[in-house]
Amino acid sequence: MGAFNTLIINSKCNQCKIETEIRIQFKYGDTWDYKYHIGDKIVWGGNSIGKEDAKKVVLDGTSEDCIQCGVSIDYLIFIENNTITSFEVNDGQFDFRPSDGYYLILE
Repeated sequence: MGAFNTLIINSKCNQCKIETEIRIQFKYGDTWDYKYHIGDKIVWGGNSIGKEDAKKVVLDGTSEDCIQCGVSIDYLIFIENNTITSFEVNDGQFDFRPSDGYYLILE
């Protein structure tokens, strides 16, 4: 995957339904192994992917393997004004093909 950042959440695994820490890898902002939580501001700098001035963005992310069942899940990460606001399981709600494959600017 190359350089990426990680969103760390506590949630139920979509597969085994066990409450656990989930780490979702994504490429947006300064991709240099930054660790984020909901409510954190995206860091921008030397290895940036995306648009710093975008108002609303959705990211395509992939979880690391669940520590309970070993399954990796695709997630969507939502950003508003460079702040991570929420996440949800990616059920194909967005088509990332027209973009570079990592993010879509919604506004």
